[in-house]
Amino acid sequence: MVITGLKKLDLNDSKVVILVEGVTEEILLPCFARARGLDLAAMGAKIVPAGGAQKLVRQYLHLKERTNLPIFCLFDQDAHLWAKQVSSQLRPHDHVHVIADGEIEDLVQLEFFVNQLNNYLTTDCLNDTDTLVAVSDFSPSRKRTATLDQIWRRRQLGKFEKVKFARFLTNDLSSQDTISADGMLMLDKLLVSFSLAAGL
Repeated sequence: MVITGLKKLDLNDSKVVILVEGVTEEILLPCFARARGLDLAAMGAKIVPAGGAQKLVRQYLHLKERTNLPIFCLFDQDAHLWAKQVSSQLRPHDHVHVIADGEIEDLVQLEFFVNQLNNYLTTDCLNDTDTLVAVSDFSPSRKRTATLDQIWRRRQLGKFEKVKFARFLTNDLSSQDTISADGMLMLDKLLVSFSLAAGL
């Protein structure tokens, strides 16, 4: 058991600690790995949602002094300055990945994402039968969650719930074809962490 100042972590049987900003990463990251044929839990990954980029930095700085396990830090694109703070203090067996596409939801291939979004909108809880959302509704220069917030407001659906939608995405996120190039790069870097863990 390691006390990090933010929460107690049980690192027994863990081989790699994966620090993420929030719950959506905690939900979707294992699904991305499964789509690539990897079982993070069986591989000994401990995924820890920090509650934001600043807390992720604090968690890393505290944890690196208390465990020799490799630590993989995953930051959203808008947290690149926080990621630099970690990068400047990395141990040789730790890694940082900044999601170039924006946020974890942006690592899902857009066509698949839009198809799942339209399925989600017609579920019993939303029962939205408005016109379908199109790929063209999303701009590559804008985070998908910002577009989703706008769609929810326009359709008067209340507040877009990232975590609920992330859970919905897990149902069909089963092929590596559904993951963006940046998502595949992130998984490649994560695999390096597991390789390094084997050598420790």
